[in-house]
Amino acid sequence: MGKDLNGKEFGTGISQRKNGTYVARYVNVYGERKSIYDKDLNSLKRKYSKANANNVLVNTVLNESMTLKQW
Repeated sequence: MGKDLNGKEFGTGISQRKNGTYVARYVNVYGERKSIYDKDLNSLKRKYSKANANNVLVNTVLNESMTLKQW
């Protein structure tokens, strides 16, 4: 659970840095850690939810020659 500089909790994946900017972190379907930065919390939450939605919709098939039966 991330917190702001005053101790208020934001929820999973969102926190505030010492310089006042907000950061949201998540792991995509390929196992890579991604970070999103913004000075406005509401804007960051919109970007974070959009990134998570796109993360779910990503084609997870890494090998394009894979047959349906193998998948």
